[in-house]
Amino acid sequence: KLFKLTKGGNLYYTITPNAAAPTWTVADSGYSLNNFAVDTINSLELYRDAAQDYVIYAATKHGLWAYDFANLKWEKTELSMPNHATAGKGMVHWRTGLYVSSGLQVDRYIAADTAQIDSVGLNRDDGLPTTRGGEIVKFIQGYDEFFALVDSTYEGATSRSTIMSYNENGWRCVWEETADNKAMYSGIVTSVVRHQLIFASASGVYWIPLTN
Repeated sequence: KLFKLTKGGNLYYTITPNAAAPTWTVADSGYSLNNFAVDTINSLELYRDAAQDYVIYAATKHGLWAYDFANLKWEKTELSMPNHATAGKGMVHWRTGLYVSSGLQVDRYIAADTAQIDSVGLNRDDGLPTTRGGEIVKFIQGYDEFFALVDSTYEGATSRSTIMSYNENGWRCVWEETADNKAMYSGIVTSVVRHQLIFASASGVYWIPLTN
């Protein structure tokens, strides 16, 4: 199935995505995301639920929701948070967990009958220096690590954006902007041409070779 989420917050799916005119079916008649303000949705991702089935998750400005296809509705998970403008901009399924950002906070959500939630963010241990501060706007899945794009424009005019990576043991910096107050956009890990991380910032598009 191919799913789409409309600007109005309704979820649809089709089983004929390659057709000239796909037939779309309403997938959230029980409870649509617009019931809790569609403008709070920052990302979607696939991850397993407590029954070990893969479902769609929606990261919003105030928590994480899981889609129940059998009952065509969204269910609120145990990962709830105060309203935060950038919460959920970073969300990635990496290894056994679903990682969700909120500013520099990162929560690892492991689905189970009683979900496990751990704090593993960049705000731990006194956080980042103010000259390298910002907020996470994107996670990128890697092999031995995943990458976080930290956008300094949220911090102020004297901070530089970075790309940080996490490997379950801790965080490291893999790239740093050469000028202050530059926005970060998006990126991807790919093995086309070479194994590399490609990303875009306000300064341009860059690539970093990876060793895997």
